[in-house]
Amino acid sequence: MNTIEGNLTLLGNATIQNKLTTYTVVEIGDRILQKIAVPSSLDNFMSRALNQNGTTKLFMQGRLVCGIQTPDGKIYCYNARPVVGAILCLLGVPLIPFFGLGLLVIWQGVGELRNASVTGRLKAMGATPIAF
Repeated sequence: MNTIEGNLTLLGNATIQNKLTTYTVVEIGDRILQKIAVPSSLDNFMSRALNQNGTTKLFMQGRLVCGIQTPDGKIYCYNARPVVGAILCLLGVPLIPFFGLGLLVIWQGVGELRNASVTGRLKAMGATPIAF
């Protein structure tokens, strides 16, 4: 999990697809992040942080924002479910002979398990889980 912190000063153009809001550019502190995906349930908290003065923290797994700490100190994370990741991994195994389709399903399952690990750490820090 990467933690990026600073004053959130810019949320660029966004596209919404499959419950993910993807920003072309996000400026936080002295860093410029490109093609950042935010679960739509956390997008409102990104907008709130943009309108507040102070330090914002983004908790990221790759290019996905798994959690956000707003300048007022509140932490929010999306509610990843490890059960979904485990089911995808198990379902992927019998699908491997079908043109390798199972590998894609397993890859999605492993990603969901990683995200669940990050959100578990954020919940331990007192984050409020928000449904995806």
